[in-house]
Amino acid sequence: MSPLSDFSDSWKLINAIREVDPHGSTNEQFLSGYAIKFYGDELTSPGIFEAQFLVLECLFQLIENAYRYRAETKHFFNQSQYFCYHFNACRLDNEIVNASRIQLDHYRYIATGAPSQLKFGAQSSGEQYLKLLKQHNVKLVVALDQREKYWEEDNQEGPVVERELYFENHRITQLVCDWPDGGPPKKKALDLLLSKMEQYAKTESPIAVHCFAGLGRTGTLIATFEAYNTIKSGCEVVNPFRSVVLMRLQRMSMVQTPEQYASIVKAAKRHFKALKEQAPPEH
Repeated sequence: MSPLSDFSDSWKLINAIREVDPHGSTNEQFLSGYAIKFYGDELTSPGIFEAQFLVLECLFQLIENAYRYRAETKHFFNQSQYFCYHFNACRLDNEIVNASRIQLDHYRYIATGAPSQLKFGAQSSGEQYLKLLKQHNVKLVVALDQREKYWEEDNQEGPVVERELYFENHRITQLVCDWPDGGPPKKKALDLLLSKMEQYAKTESPIAVHCFAGLGRTGTLIATFEAYNTIKSGCEVVNPFRSVVLMRLQRMSMVQTPEQYASIVKAAKRHFKALKEQAPPEH
């Protein structure tokens, strides 16, 4: 089932904002117009990242305002933390927390804030965070911010640190990558992180990802991992616009800067070139 089919109310808003195409284009056709194809070493056109990100920002500013102020949609988000919708919010002991279930094409994800940001209006602990991961059968968690450590210090260092966490006999693989707030990651660290995520990701359980707010860096990594898997499947076209639209319909404000948006495609391009170089020559 397409992720789009679960968000009919959101798509009604989008269609109302952009007006219905007189040619009757579908939502998928609308999004496919923002796909980026790789031609040799070049992208389709310069400035494409800034232009697409501007469209995203304008589109979702209107949508988010509609969600905030229209009475019939108030149940879609938490008033105190409006980026977390109610309809797909995770629960911890039957209480809605700052964690959103996100369905995309290749994997399911849980996007969260840092452990202390888990509960709305109250401080939460690392133990509660691990409990949330266990309750949702998370086997892989990716930490992009190390200000709050919910693991024991083990003196590991490197661009990506890998360790095993346990909570009540539930084992979770953790990948830690220090990623600057508001910006793109370092290339080598990101490529190593994507490779390790591919190694540990399981389709039957969601991948948890957090930074501090669970928005910019978290959204960028999720969209990058989706693009990475698209390229690995043999496709020469990536559509970060579609991925970010789908994410923002499930958690507001995912991917927050043009630089973060551009890094999604740049990472996919690197892997596209690497696969082309590894491919046997055509006869």
